[in-house]
Amino acid sequence: MTRQTESGKITTGNHKVIYSGDIEHKHGVDFILNKNVANTVIGYWPISERVLMVNLYSRPFNINIIQVYAPTQDHSNAEIAALYEEIEKALKYAKWDDVLCAMGDLNTKVGSEAFEKLVGKYRLGQKKTLNFANRTT
Repeated sequence: MTRQTESGKITTGNHKVIYSGDIEHKHGVDFILNKNVANTVIGYWPISERVLMVNLYSRPFNINIIQVYAPTQDHSNAEIAALYEEIEKALKYAKWDDVLCAMGDLNTKVGSEAFEKLVGKYRLGQKKTLNFANRTT
């Protein structure tokens, strides 16, 4: 999590920082990329202070990485639903044949039950299904 305001990119030394934040320095997400990886950036989409996607050139498939900073379950259902809408918005920028990776602080709760091969046995809560069919052609 970063607390930069608004969105943009900064180059410092051998690194590039791509960030998306809010105006109050409360939330934010970023990517810190070394020079070699930074040279493969095709584009980036600052969806909100909680969701940022970067598209990297790669062979045989390009790679989209979505960085997420999720609200905890203590937040309202509306805030949590808004996050999922923002993730689905990011998915619309991803081409159907690109590799897709979601990562970040997902504020998973501790529990004793595994969910398929996605989350280990130390989690709790309800799953949310995202619509991957909205990816572009």
